[in-house]
Amino acid sequence: MKSLWIFAAVTLFSWTKLSVAIISVEAMTGSTTFELKNSALETKHDVKAQTLGVGLHLDPIPLVPISFGIQALLPVTTSNNDDAFPEYAGSDISAQIAAWSPIALWKITPFVKLGATIIGKAVTKANRTIAGVTTKVPVDYNTTGSHVSLGLRYGPIPFLNLVLEYQLATLTLKPTKDETDISGINSMNYKYKGTAASMLLGLEVRL
Repeated sequence: MKSLWIFAAVTLFSWTKLSVAIISVEAMTGSTTFELKNSALETKHDVKAQTLGVGLHLDPIPLVPISFGIQALLPVTTSNNDDAFPEYAGSDISAQIAAWSPIALWKITPFVKLGATIIGKAVTKANRTIAGVTTKVPVDYNTTGSHVSLGLRYGPIPFLNLVLEYQLATLTLKPTKDETDISGINSMNYKYKGTAASMLLGLEVRL
């Protein structure tokens, strides 16, 4: 009988913890500007991309304005005026911690997020000139980095927020393979470091 009461208490505690937890799902779109440098080739590149983003957060502690989750950003460009990055398609999945003001003014709540990449990939087609002929050479990258985001939530109706977010990230692009391309340059010369600034607008649903 005692064990039954213990089981019931544990079950009730677990159910209570789950029932007060809040899950938030967000979908965003916007633009990203990359500023990348290559120390080996002594070059600098500005890349502009259109970005889609999705996120999932869990508020595990009742009445404490902190959540944990993941965010995926997908920047894509197909007409960039840069020989190193005329085409760029990236995917970045980050672990995040978020905090927000417990007080909303005019239904507007400021928030901040900190995150780090756990899975990052990018594919480019760089222009290489060989014997006077320009050819697009595909290059695959692993990407790593961290970011901070500042933003505002506007909640005109319960459980639905309009979200405006500015994210600044530091990142490193490293080729996935150590090889020499058809232009005779080793792929490791195409390692880039820099920043990515994103302005995103979207919706958040809180369940």
